[in-house]
Amino acid sequence: LSFGAIFRSVESLRQRLESQAAELQAALARLAGKEEWDLKLSREQVAFQAGLGVHSEQLRTIEREMASLPPGRAYMLRKKRENVQAAEAKRVGAAVREDVHRRLSQLASEATREQLVAAPPAGMRLELRSAYLVEEAGAIGLKLAAEQLSDQYAPLGYSLDLSGPWPPFSFTGSLRDTLG
Repeated sequence: LSFGAIFRSVESLRQRLESQAAELQAALARLAGKEEWDLKLSREQVAFQAGLGVHSEQLRTIEREMASLPPGRAYMLRKKRENVQAAEAKRVGAAVREDVHRRLSQLASEATREQLVAAPPAGMRLELRSAYLVEEAGAIGLKLAAEQLSDQYAPLGYSLDLSGPWPPFSFTGSLRDTLG
């Protein structure tokens, strides 16, 4: 039931549970022995911009060209670099989010991904918020994978915050809506 659900009587609660018994039993069977782990993937913008050139051949090429040009021509390349940098930031950011979610999802029975509102590019930025339904015995593998991903993407300013175990609330879906 949703937190704070109120019923007028014990009988009304009993009627609700009895009318949803088959759906409840199926959900409990699906969630048995599983726990929820939540992930927040954040990115520190200064470190990301500094490390972006490592992941972009286009940016490295522009930087090499700029180093050998007179100031007047370098100005035009700086403008081009800004445009390429913005496009590459979107591409690399999307690739990191997709890789992190895909690799952790492979270790889970189910996974959800929250739609985030675009944040301003300054400071620390939340890039991904997701949840993973994992067999209790599989939690160690999920934690190890998150540590490896954290190490892999740290040079780009990414940090992964994996928390859990939690009750699998994110995976009750329509059941929560019906009973809440």
